[in-house]
Amino acid sequence: MKENKIKRGFTSIRKHKLTALVILVAILAAGYFIWYEFKPNSSQVSYQVEKVNQGDIETIISTAGQVGDSGQIDITAEVSGEVIKVSILEGQEVVVGDLIAQIDSSDLESSIYQAQISLESAQLNLEEMKEPVDENDVTKAENAVVSSQNNLAELILQQEHQMEAALEEKEGIEDDIADLDEEASDYDTKYDTYQSQLKSVERKIEEYELSHPNAIEELGAIIAEKEVNLVDVKMGNVDENDLRLQELNVAEKQSKLDDLIADRSLYNITAPKNGVIAELNVSEGENVSSGSSNNSTALAVLITYIKNAEVTINEVDVPNIEAGQKTVLTFDAFEDVELTGTVEKIDLIGTNEQGVVYNNAVIAFDTQDSRIRNGMSVSVDIITESKKDILLLSSSAIQSQSNGDYVELVMSNDMEINNSSIIEQAIQTKFVKIETGITDDIYIEIVSGVNQGDVVVLKTITSEIDNSDDASSENDDMSDKSMMQMFNTGGKGQAR
Repeated sequence: MKENKIKRGFTSIRKHKLTALVILVAILAAGYFIWYEFKPNSSQVSYQVEKVNQGDIETIISTAGQVGDSGQIDITAEVSGEVIKVSILEGQEVVVGDLIAQIDSSDLESSIYQAQISLESAQLNLEEMKEPVDENDVTKAENAVVSSQNNLAELILQQEHQMEAALEEKEGIEDDIADLDEEASDYDTKYDTYQSQLKSVERKIEEYELSHPNAIEELGAIIAEKEVNLVDVKMGNVDENDLRLQELNVAEKQSKLDDLIADRSLYNITAPKNGVIAELNVSEGENVSSGSSNNSTALAVLITYIKNAEVTINEVDVPNIEAGQKTVLTFDAFEDVELTGTVEKIDLIGTNEQGVVYNNAVIAFDTQDSRIRNGMSVSVDIITESKKDILLLSSSAIQSQSNGDYVELVMSNDMEINNSSIIEQAIQTKFVKIETGITDDIYIEIVSGVNQGDVVVLKTITSEIDNSDDASSENDDMSDKSMMQMFNTGGKGQAR
């Protein structure tokens, strides 16, 4: 009886021991699982770096449009007068600079002559003022007065002859009109021709009436100057202020003469571009006014051969676009064709389409390619700014703060790296403030702060090193063995 109680006691102890062992194993397994899932992994830090290099950069605005041509150009006169020569025919091909028509420039030549006399007189006065005063100077001053007086007399005589000739011409035209036979079939044609000639000579007379007194007054002023100069020479009264004033007087007269000589080109009407004269609305003997011909139309109409690109510019880019900027053009139809061009013009007023505002612009081709046809699609890169041989760095290296831009500079430059490399070792860096310039969104100009060859950090790369696969399999094996031993031990105890 007593032995049975003892056996039952041992059996109960074995059962509780097995239960406690199973609970302990479960707690250990759960603890290991939690540690394994949340244990910190070791990590490795590497750096993507780049050298500061020298190079070129361009700021580009990209747009697109279609190929067109320069089209029609209305050629007009910039001065008024009689057409004395027409050098082309309707339908004729012309190149830039070809003479189309020539306008009588006799009045201009007269003004140039008078300006030359005035300049020479002023120059002589200046030379005389700079020379020491002696008896010869007095004689020169006296001769200058006499010469100017002779010039005035010649001018008056010339003007009288010009006016007489104009009045005689007018009288002759009026006689021709009076002698016309109103019953003649060509009466209207001759009458219109004589009236045109009459108006021309009347304008000439009016111009003489205005210009002749002015010319006489100008020469009279010159004579007065020379007379005053003669007095000064005799008295020897030439000071620095007078000398400076005379130098300014010479400069003014030289400028006036230069302007008049430059106006000679206005009397030769030339082709502004290559093309064909589609219309010719002027003939020799006609009188034209500046900006138009007799019929208030263009003297000639030129159709050009020159292709261009018509593109649209978004309103945010318009302030950066101006005539004269260089461009690069590519075409959807020809992958191997790339042309250069120039911004010819951009509209001052924008167009609003469904809330999008843009300005039209015209890009002139620098060279012509016969393969390019009107209406073809064209992509245009407008170079708004370019710089050569400057310091460049990837834009991603720039760290912008409220007080400026910075880069992370590598303190040791003795490492062998390419323009862009990965460094997998510890390095020492510091942040350096820099000044930047233009950018093409990939690279940016470095104005100051770093030097060529300096190495900066583009990106810091942190990689986790996870050895959990080996550790996990090893620990799992150990855990499985322990549990198997515990379960086996429990089983043996149970069996006993």
